[in-house]
Amino acid sequence: MQVMYVSAAPGDPSTLWQSNSGKYYRTRKEALADKGRVINPNDVEIKTSFWVKWRKLIIYCAVAAVVSALVTMYCVKSK
Repeated sequence: MQVMYVSAAPGDPSTLWQSNSGKYYRTRKEALADKGRVINPNDVEIKTSFWVKWRKLIIYCAVAAVVSALVTMYCVKSK
């Protein structure tokens, strides 16, 4: 069973549960029973956090900054 977090209006569940058959439901109970109102995940906006969306870029920039600092320090000390 998988969980998908979505952007939802106030009062609506912000989680979709995927049953073992691949259908999406609004509650875990419906997903476990594989019965209930099926949700089309293409009709909802998937919510992603800032970290998940930009994680690789942040890590690459941090590594590039550290490597640049180390190279600069080496060049300054070697003179």
